[in-house]
Amino acid sequence: MIHAMLSSLRAISPASVPRRGRWRLGALAAMVLAGSLAGCDDTFVDPFIRDAGSFSMYGVLLAEGTSAPQRVRVQVVRTLPDPPTEPNEPAARPNVRVTSETLGTDQTRTWDSTHVRLGDGTLGAVFASTFRPTPGETYRIQVLRDADGREATAEVTVPAVPQATVSPAVVSGSDVTQTVAWDSRVLRAEVRYFVFHPSIGRFEAITPAYALPEDGVFTLDLVRDRTFIREALIASGEAETIDIRLSRIQVEILGTQETSWPDLPDLDAEAGQPGAYSNVTGGYGLVVAATRGSLTLRPDREAAIEAGFQPTY
Repeated sequence: MIHAMLSSLRAISPASVPRRGRWRLGALAAMVLAGSLAGCDDTFVDPFIRDAGSFSMYGVLLAEGTSAPQRVRVQVVRTLPDPPTEPNEPAARPNVRVTSETLGTDQTRTWDSTHVRLGDGTLGAVFASTFRPTPGETYRIQVLRDADGREATAEVTVPAVPQATVSPAVVSGSDVTQTVAWDSRVLRAEVRYFVFHPSIGRFEAITPAYALPEDGVFTLDLVRDRTFIREALIASGEAETIDIRLSRIQVEILGTQETSWPDLPDLDAEAGQPGAYSNVTGGYGLVVAATRGSLTLRPDREAAIEAGFQPTY
């Protein structure tokens, strides 16, 4: 679920009802996270709309160092089982206002509304506001329906910028590895090797795949990555005998200090159900925050050469 929110909320087109297939990742485009907002489907139905709540709210505040659209999806708790598929259906247009407040300040924002068509053909109401979340600040997001005064709120604190500890590269037999340990829970990550492309005459990033670490610790496998990079260069038309000139490695993550969330792959639409984990008061759902951390490293020259690279530093 959090994977879905990170990828899909960041990727929503500003068009009022985007065409299917218009989804794309945002600033960290290659940091692929499975799922979409369709995973936050309107699965909770209450025929009587009792006092438990009238709305579900899902969102992620991303502190990526620049001002950018922040987005939440608001869902009306339905009295009928079928999700909305047409813009004029009441459940498709919740008729609410979404505002946010930076606690401890007088800063408030009114979020703009839009509607997106999800992969299953249903419509979702998404609210957006462009600003730069500040690490350490706490934000209160409110959903309010003026017609009957029903509301839901969520408070979320933006985590500090993740910090990393880098261990020296280790050569063991034919293996060359280097460990990067983040002090945060890693929600999204990318490792980029910047290598020289002779055909275009400049350094470009090539991105081998790494699984998300459960403990925040990456072990870079330089020999494996060198093989991957060589194959990528050959596939792009470079000569097979090319020397792989390496200028640097960049590791970039979105991290949080929050450890009480359920396991990420298991956190799905049930977060919007009674009894499931939620930080929404007066409703259901989950609003979280993550902060970008970035590290540039240059492995020891002898270790890089042992792994098959030609370091330029």
